[in-house]
Amino acid sequence: KYMHFLLFSLIILGITATSEKYIITELSHPFTYLFYLCIFNSINFAIIQSYRYGLKEIKGMLSRNGLQIFVVSMLSFVAMIYYLLSLNLAFVSLVIPLKRLSTLFTTIIGGRLFKEQGLLLKIIGCIIMITGAVLIAT
Repeated sequence: KYMHFLLFSLIILGITATSEKYIITELSHPFTYLFYLCIFNSINFAIIQSYRYGLKEIKGMLSRNGLQIFVVSMLSFVAMIYYLLSLNLAFVSLVIPLKRLSTLFTTIIGGRLFKEQGLLLKIIGCIIMITGAVLIAT
């Protein structure tokens, strides 16, 4: 059952990356695509969160954690800009493994930040998975 979910998500990821490459090279500029993507995600997120928690809870959360949310949002936005610009310049098969390399940094930084046990083993496992993704992509 879970293997089917994994294969389905890999297929969706491949279709999405290829579609993004087609959109930003043939149909639209990367910044235009990013603008529409951010607007779409913002509207969907606002609707889902207001339905789930209510506007009062969202306002309280923004007043308590607004700076952290803003910093993470800006870093994610910059990462997405660089991803789309590199996708516009290079092949999808070269850009996606580089994007997945962020998983290694997330493993290292998150492991140290949260003081996880067995961090070295997790880092080695992450390197093996990234190597496999690179070998499959090339």
